[in-house]
Amino acid sequence: MFRATRPVNPAVDGIQALRAGRTPYRPRPKLIGDSSSGFTTGGRLLRVLAQTSAPQSITARKVEPVRPPSYEWVERTLDNVGRLSPRQMFERVKDEFDAVVAALSSENEEVRYVAPTILSMMGDSRAVEHLIENLETGFMEGVRPFSIPEALVAFGDHRAVPALHALITDPRCTDEARGKSIDALGEFGDPAVSETLLMMSLKEDDAHIRMDAIGAVVKIGLEHVPHAEAFLLGHINDPESPYRVRAARAMLEVLPKDETEGVWSLMEWGSDMDDDD
Repeated sequence: MFRATRPVNPAVDGIQALRAGRTPYRPRPKLIGDSSSGFTTGGRLLRVLAQTSAPQSITARKVEPVRPPSYEWVERTLDNVGRLSPRQMFERVKDEFDAVVAALSSENEEVRYVAPTILSMMGDSRAVEHLIENLETGFMEGVRPFSIPEALVAFGDHRAVPALHALITDPRCTDEARGKSIDALGEFGDPAVSETLLMMSLKEDDAHIRMDAIGAVVKIGLEHVPHAEAFLLGHINDPESPYRVRAARAMLEVLPKDETEGVWSLMEWGSDMDDDD
């Protein structure tokens, strides 16, 4: 007599087996490539994976910065260099601080250039940290922050000095931006940077940068940099120094006009010395 078999339910049969004191039934798991069951699901999976090419790398999508609703209008306003004066721009956007801060990273170079000036006219000290941040990261992002040093001087916040100091020694920095940053350091008048400026006044290849550097030392004040004259005279009086003429030129900027006669005599006979000017 044919007798129907009940489908195996592991959960139900297991409970009944435990009540009867027997070991619960556990179906044997099918292994990958198990010959007893033909080509199993695991085997099919291996075949599919073998036929699938390596996954493509996922490129992270650039996240656009969140900008204030008024940003586009502010950017259009600032994109009027030559048509509007900074004062006229300021009058139009003076209540849009966040949007002007966002303009520091605009893709439009003219907007990036004028935004620091507008922030300095606003006079909101919150702008200083944004200016410093853009000064430090601008060159890595191809932003050339030429007008930021002047804006930082307008605020007079000495937190800017370390960032400016780092900028003038950064090989990625253009001569134009370095010159503006050197001028700013002179305006801040911090003697801590005088050693770097003195070395730049001799060793920089660009003559304008050398003059900017010694000019910044003079702005800081020789009373705060008492070793400046001795440093330059040491090179002037050393016949082996490759920087004699450069030191003489720097000394012309340091000494009072009525004390430069000896320096000019050096310049006269030193004009044929090995110098790149």
